[in-house]
Amino acid sequence: MNPLLVQFLVEGRELLQKIAERVLRLEKEPDSGEVMTELFRSVHTLKGNSGLFDIPEVTRVLHAGEDLMEAVRSGQVAYSASLTDALLEAIDFVALRLDGLERGDTDGAEHAPESARHAAALRAPIPAARVRCASLYPKPPLAEPLVEDDLLVPTLPTEVLAEAERQLAAGAPLSWLEYRPDPECFFKGEDPLFLVRQIPGALQREVRADGLWPPLAELDPYRCQLVLSVLTTAAPSVLRELFRYAPEQVRVAEITREDLRAWMPCPPAPPPASSVDAAALQAIVEAQREILELPGGDPWQAGRLRAVAATLAASLTGARHPGRLAGLDEALAAALEARAAGPLLTWLTSEEQGRAPA
Repeated sequence: MNPLLVQFLVEGRELLQKIAERVLRLEKEPDSGEVMTELFRSVHTLKGNSGLFDIPEVTRVLHAGEDLMEAVRSGQVAYSASLTDALLEAIDFVALRLDGLERGDTDGAEHAPESARHAAALRAPIPAARVRCASLYPKPPLAEPLVEDDLLVPTLPTEVLAEAERQLAAGAPLSWLEYRPDPECFFKGEDPLFLVRQIPGALQREVRADGLWPPLAELDPYRCQLVLSVLTTAAPSVLRELFRYAPEQVRVAEITREDLRAWMPCPPAPPPASSVDAAALQAIVEAQREILELPGGDPWQAGRLRAVAATLAASLTGARHPGRLAGLDEALAAALEARAAGPLLTWLTSEEQGRAPA
């Protein structure tokens, strides 16, 4: 183990012990400026030391604790038993992460959601932080199941949805990510667009405004007001690792075939009967034949067959030829059972020749 890390772990546990003792003492002496100053210094020291290592989950919680202590010192927040509980829970989290580091557990990304929860709990009593968190991050971070009211349902091109379905059929994971950068990210040296471009397996990227744009005269070009969304074949665990320094700004959902079907655009309504003339009908029929003659074996073959049958039925009905539909349902059923377009092609050829299919 790195000697510097060994020293950090030893000193870190000593500082955690001091912090816990001062937190309990402060509960009995909430007006003690001396205890508060000692507590602040211990948290500040441990936070600074943690910054030497790649453990943002620990640093995030300690930074939030430091902010809370500063708010208490400055009189913004009155010390209470609820603060003691939040601080002790945060101390337990940091202690567990130090134990994990000693065991060689360096995969901190899985702890990012818990880290963000502790940081939010510590900052919640601070008036300015409470307003900021409510406006920027109204939803809990990470790994929520996708429901329409939870994440923005995207409007994706048909070819993107088709590629996404191909990836799912091949066994690849599929994820939808929404990233709301901190409005002050530019002043922190962060580049949201660069970060999004690091996402592997991106099938589609979208950028939209986070709400309505203000009038031009009031628009601050140095304030980020964007939401960046990505459909990707990267697993949620990969995305958590990539965004582990800002988990509170990201939401991730695993996408299923049912989600993709819900995102499919509704098919256009069939044209009115008077608008389907003989030439148009023939063009539609030929187009359906070309679709049926495409190579089969795709995961969406069944959907393609149903779509062709539905188009033929709507077109013939619209052209006032409902009698020509005889046998179409049976041909579709046979095609679906065979997982091949042959029965529908046979029906279509027989229909064009004016004969009922055998």
